[in-house]
Amino acid sequence: MNPANGTNSGSPIGTATTNASGAYTLTLAPPPTGPVRIEVAGGTFVSEQDGATITTSKPLTVLLSSLPAGTTSVDINPLTLFIDILTVTNIGQGMPFSTALSTATAKVQAIYGLDSNPDTLTPNYTAAGVG
Repeated sequence: MNPANGTNSGSPIGTATTNASGAYTLTLAPPPTGPVRIEVAGGTFVSEQDGATITTSKPLTVLLSSLPAGTTSVDINPLTLFIDILTVTNIGQGMPFSTALSTATAKVQAIYGLDSNPDTLTPNYTAAGVG
């Protein structure tokens, strides 16, 4: 990911396929340096509203300032996509990448009342998780 303008740069650094629960394994050796964008494209999910199978039409992304060696989990969800979009907008307004990302993350956290970064949030849609 090019931190100067927020676009993808170069070839993909790896690919993986999720399982039925959305989990994936991706080993990168050596880990990339600098900012990384992970994109999830394709797939289906079951609507909680009516049980219909929905095919996703747009990818979800997460934007990371780095991907340190030993990283074992990164969650990708609509909030991480919002952060990615806001970060690119902030870069376009002249913010340096690190400020753009932290500002976007703080904004999404404030809007949704979150105490942690959305890239560390694993949704729990079980009966116990939703009350």
